[in-house]
Amino acid sequence: RSSRDLNEKTSQADFFSAGTLITSTGGHGTQFGFSIPTIDQPEFADQFILDRINEGSDYIKIVYNHKDEYHGLTAMSEDVLIALIKAAHKYNKLAVVHISDHQSAIEAVEAGANGLVHTFGKQIVAESLLQAMKQQQVFVIPTLSVIASMAQSGHSNELAADEGLSQHLSTSAKNGLKPFNNFTQRLETLETAIENTRLMHDYGIVVLAGTDAPNPGTAHGISLHGELDLLIQAGLSPTAALQAAGSSTAQQFSIGQRGSLIEGAKADFIWLSADPRKDIKNTRKMMGVWKNGYLVETKSAISPSAELSLSAGGLLSDFTVDSLKSSMHTDFQATSDKMMQGNSTAAVNWTDAACDGGGLQVSGEIKVGFPYPWSGVFLPFAVNMDKALNLESIKSIDFSVAGDAGTYQLMIFTLNSMQPVQLPFQITEQCQQISLVVSEHPAVDWNNVSGLAWVADGSRLNPALASFAFKLDNVILKQ
Repeated sequence: RSSRDLNEKTSQADFFSAGTLITSTGGHGTQFGFSIPTIDQPEFADQFILDRINEGSDYIKIVYNHKDEYHGLTAMSEDVLIALIKAAHKYNKLAVVHISDHQSAIEAVEAGANGLVHTFGKQIVAESLLQAMKQQQVFVIPTLSVIASMAQSGHSNELAADEGLSQHLSTSAKNGLKPFNNFTQRLETLETAIENTRLMHDYGIVVLAGTDAPNPGTAHGISLHGELDLLIQAGLSPTAALQAAGSSTAQQFSIGQRGSLIEGAKADFIWLSADPRKDIKNTRKMMGVWKNGYLVETKSAISPSAELSLSAGGLLSDFTVDSLKSSMHTDFQATSDKMMQGNSTAAVNWTDAACDGGGLQVSGEIKVGFPYPWSGVFLPFAVNMDKALNLESIKSIDFSVAGDAGTYQLMIFTLNSMQPVQLPFQITEQCQQISLVVSEHPAVDWNNVSGLAWVADGSRLNPALASFAFKLDNVILKQ
């Protein structure tokens, strides 16, 4: 994020984010296993928005449903919605509202939303809503990709089968393209959502491209190609679809001279071997990627040259000597969200009083300041995390722990994903051996693991649990 206004050579994309979504206590967004701040009273809206801005949010995203209860989750009141949007505008922040039905869209627009996240598939949009959106210049991000997944349309299967794209996909990304489980096929829902997108576009409402990744049936990057195809089905021309993913998005979200090939703009572009204005699927025929005017080296998801070798027996460390060194010739080290401008703290030291002698003493404090706080100990398998271990053949990740009781997370980092997979485990005051079986976690790209981290997370965001300590010992990749 700190480098997005620079023009230096980099392989990373510029990062803009709404941070933590804003929802009610027990509302959508609270069901994913970690604690997030919530709001239920309009008088707290001003400070709540300031807190999100201080965390680094570029925009404000609000979850709203007109019903008090929705699929077993709560929903904020319309008064809270209005107060939040008013506060966002007071501090010059764009306010977008997550909706899933027609009435919620009406009330979000009436409340002053700048944009709607998602369209809806249970009824055709009323002309009165179209008029209000057009008059108030409200844009929409239909996210047809995730609606297609929920409708069990099979749309993402076609993306996964595209050889030109799939060669760049990690196992976790391929698994991410699998649609929602246990959903009844409702193709009419997708058809109505596509029709509503067409009606909005025809009415002159700005339509932007977004996918709602990484929900089931979607994955970052690849799903945008599929979303463009769905926008074509909704009546956008190929040029309009490209603008929805480029210049129109840059304009609506005020991210500067991006998304256009004009003098003075950011030199971020993709070289294609065929014209996407003739066939939108030509966006998949990529020959090269430029960032800040520099060619970015691309490679397939599985790179044999990037593989490391595992030591005999799979022992990473039993910490018998006073050292943080692992058998990978890298050190166990403290990690926290402070590296992402958060406020959590962490410390790691060798101790001679772990589970069977030497081990690591890990301590820290989880603090507000980053949307997804964490604190703990991290082991990169290579100094620059540019190499990986192929762990497909191992049986389990074993380690011994004891400390402050609660749920912690083992983060699995992979070469081709910026977001680690988190596997929960329990710590008790008594030493115990934890064994996380590889075959039970197919979502992990096990052939490209670049590091592991044992951390406390946002579930400890309260005064009684914020400070923690545990001992880690006998870390083995069991073969």
